[in-house]
Amino acid sequence: MNLRHFCVPTLICVAATASFAQPNRILSKIDRSHTFALPGRVHPLATAANDRGEVTSGFQLPHITMMLHPSATQQAKLQQLLQNQQDPKSASYHQWLTPEQYADQFGVSAGDAAQIVSWLEGQGFTVDPVSRSRTFVTFSGTAAQVQATFGTSIHNYNVKGQMHYANAGDLTIPAALSPMVASIRGLNDFRPKAKLSKPRPNWTLGPGDHVLAPDDFATIYNLTPMYTAGINGTGQKIAIMGQSTVSTSDINKFWSTFGLTSVKLVTQQVPRENPGTVQGDNDESALDIEWAGAVARNATIVFVYSYNVGIPLRTPSITMSLPSSA
Repeated sequence: MNLRHFCVPTLICVAATASFAQPNRILSKIDRSHTFALPGRVHPLATAANDRGEVTSGFQLPHITMMLHPSATQQAKLQQLLQNQQDPKSASYHQWLTPEQYADQFGVSAGDAAQIVSWLEGQGFTVDPVSRSRTFVTFSGTAAQVQATFGTSIHNYNVKGQMHYANAGDLTIPAALSPMVASIRGLNDFRPKAKLSKPRPNWTLGPGDHVLAPDDFATIYNLTPMYTAGINGTGQKIAIMGQSTVSTSDINKFWSTFGLTSVKLVTQQVPRENPGTVQGDNDESALDIEWAGAVARNATIVFVYSYNVGIPLRTPSITMSLPSSA
């Protein structure tokens, strides 16, 4: 089971009462008369040896994301809040934030977000609604618009017989955005790869085969005391992200084989992002889902999938809270 899927960036649940308004950080006109560079944004496989030339000017880049970072003051307050949310002695203990509350405290201001959207639309991009957390903006456009706006061309690359596209150089951004733009993502189609060594797990015992069942996992990691104390996932949701559809019948069969009848699976496709069944990715996602349910046996597993988990996209709200001993 790959534990990276349990790292949930924003915990959301109980509404807070305070209201916040962040100051604007864009203090001058957004244009390219003054720019700053975002170095290190060229994919390592976008090399001269793999280069097969520039794409056409009308080449479509469907999901570009501008990542927006908090101010130093916001970051310090966020770190303190995260500590307080896990401290039973704090008034903020397990007081999770909604995305909107997170936006008001730690996202960019509504005014700055509106300015960014207006500027991107002025460059010809189609802009999605700003993320509820106001920490990123997703948009789409052509290679020509990318080059005019961010100062880099998009090229084709042949990597081990597979064609990809990527930006050929570092990006330049209007200086007015320097206080908040962390990165621009989605200018290439290189995706994270599954690391399974077999196409499917082999659950049939035979000579030399050694496999684990859910109760073996519970024994190895001493989970029985947690189960005895009622910490078994009841009332909880675990969000797992993937890059492929999965066979829900196979997953439910795995759970039922081992008597795990209370765990539930909900699948949610990110809007406009149906990757279909992708070999390797579907197997890794199935393993993550199966074993999340094998451990948190009364939980609801929410599987959210899209074309590329490396690019933040708008997803449904997932309510999640964990016991302090989990």
